[in-house]
Amino acid sequence: MRRYDFYFRQKVKESELDAAFDAVEVADRALATDMGIFGIFSGLTPTQHAPVANLSVDLTAPGKAFDQLGQRLYVPTSQVLDVSQDLNGIPTAVVAPGNSKILGLFLHFKRALSDPRVDGNGVPLYYQQDESFELRVRQGAEGLVPVVPPLQAEEVLLADVTLVFGQTQVLDANISVARRQDFVFTDAQHVSVNSGTWNEISGADVQAALDSADEVLGFHFDGTADRHPAGDIDFTPYSWIGSSTVGGAVKEMVDDLALQTAGTAGANRIGGQATASSPDSLTAASVRNQLDQLLTHINAHLNDTTAAHAGTAISNTPAGGVAATTVQAAINELDTEKSPTGHVHDSTVITDVYSRTWKDGTSFTPSSIKSAIDFIVSELKRDSGIDSGTTKIGSKGIAGATRSLTNARSIYDHLVQVLGWTNTDAADILALDGRLDTIDLWSPNVAFKNAENIFAEDQHIVNGRQFVHDGSADAWALWFKTYRAGSNVRFYHYGTGGGTSRTEHWITINAQIAAGTGTCTKDDDLAVAGALRITRNGAYFYHRLTGAGTWNVTSGWSRWWHIDLANWTFNVGGDQTTAPAWGGTYQETGTWGLAVVCQAGTRALPDSMAINFKQSFSAAPGSVTLTVSTSSNWATLPTVSNISAHGARVSGTSDSIAQPASAYTYGTYLAA
Repeated sequence: MRRYDFYFRQKVKESELDAAFDAVEVADRALATDMGIFGIFSGLTPTQHAPVANLSVDLTAPGKAFDQLGQRLYVPTSQVLDVSQDLNGIPTAVVAPGNSKILGLFLHFKRALSDPRVDGNGVPLYYQQDESFELRVRQGAEGLVPVVPPLQAEEVLLADVTLVFGQTQVLDANISVARRQDFVFTDAQHVSVNSGTWNEISGADVQAALDSADEVLGFHFDGTADRHPAGDIDFTPYSWIGSSTVGGAVKEMVDDLALQTAGTAGANRIGGQATASSPDSLTAASVRNQLDQLLTHINAHLNDTTAAHAGTAISNTPAGGVAATTVQAAINELDTEKSPTGHVHDSTVITDVYSRTWKDGTSFTPSSIKSAIDFIVSELKRDSGIDSGTTKIGSKGIAGATRSLTNARSIYDHLVQVLGWTNTDAADILALDGRLDTIDLWSPNVAFKNAENIFAEDQHIVNGRQFVHDGSADAWALWFKTYRAGSNVRFYHYGTGGGTSRTEHWITINAQIAAGTGTCTKDDDLAVAGALRITRNGAYFYHRLTGAGTWNVTSGWSRWWHIDLANWTFNVGGDQTTAPAWGGTYQETGTWGLAVVCQAGTRALPDSMAINFKQSFSAAPGSVTLTVSTSSNWATLPTVSNISAHGARVSGTSDSIAQPASAYTYGTYLAA
């Protein structure tokens, strides 16, 4: 604190006395700012006006606070703050429907002047100047997303109030203390501790130590970790249990209950209550004793060979033609209704009323056994029409090497299937007649032969159609062509997939696909091989380097590209796992953003980020242009540097902001 040494017989001036008071006041405020004393200590809690809410806010008292200049703010009585206009007298009502507005309620230091006097020069003044306050309302711009009023360097924020169009009352729900500047001397992270010989908790400061202790206790209370061993929990010996810990008592109990030794078996230690019944009952005793009682009762019943149960005491569930509900009555009923021995029945009088269904789906319900047999014989003899005898009899499927009979069909269906194959094979043989003597099926001019198709170079499938296949997923050669004169390399066209659908098509160069094995073989081992695979959902491009041997048709290629149109993706594989660089004219758009928070004082803060291009350029793009979409406290457009084929760096500096304000700027970029 600055001191003034007044001396004997000094004629003290007004300015000198004022300077002495100012020095004391500066020292007082410096003490507060040096200790970080800032914010609301007590009181000044905002609530809706009572008893009837209006466009004002009630503040509780007494209220005490310090501003950032170290000035003490004391509010001795409760206050009613009118928020219908701001500190400049401008109305705060929201103008446009759908918009909202945020008001900041601030406390500002001022002096209360009293005791008016006139000095020797005739100038009026106030002799007493007490510390006091004033309440201020600041409003942000309204909008669908309203602007929050900024914090003030010489004011303390009490609360924020949100208004909407047409609002006439401020309710507690409209008042927010999220930004309220309450006094915090320091947080627990800035108070160090000495862990000493701690075993379970750790941390260099109070906050970390409390977090560690909370974690240990949380694990202990919910039983997920740090539990007490059962051997460390006291237990008072009871009954036959002599152990003094829970762990020992449980082990002793389990061991004793598991004993099977006569006299000390576990069942001797478990009690059972008395059970009254008839003709036998169980007395109250140990489980072992009650088991002995039950065994005695059961053996006595089983050994009773004379009328242990009466037939009338054994129940019978009525079924078929027997309606009696006891064994005795059922036997009597059967004896009454039985037929005499040595009798016969005419087949016409033996009824049969159950419906039957043939394989072809037709059904019949006979009236007697004779009518059923007569109908079956007449139906099986039928040899004309769509319901001949062969349609009535089912036939099991038969699997074959080339063709198979379908399961769950009638004999008629299988005969039609076999006849169809016979006619087809006969037609195919006639179509091939006259050509087989001129075609060498294994010469360099013939691509392929298998069980389904045979054709020469530059010819499509025989008779312009596909042979019916057994449903396997072999690759069928559809066409081939010699790549160039004097070369063994050929150009192939294959179809894959069961039946005649051919769900995929392959076009290969120097790569024969073996039917049924899924492997490829080169025509020329010294040349590279390539393939184009076209599916319903996209395409694959395959490449295999020089060298002999065979490889898997889908996974054995050196490298490949996959364009998946169904999921709109592009993948690469093999010995090249990175995406290829794009050539020619190409441009890319994306997003960028910078954001900072002022932790102390008032200053402009720098920030930077890296842009990683979604697709590598063949060379560094000529320019990367930034466009701002939204920003706050950031007026200067960031700059772009370190541009390469893979990305660039965005950096910039915010406007000057005061603690704890934040600044940000976001937008899009165009790289071309």
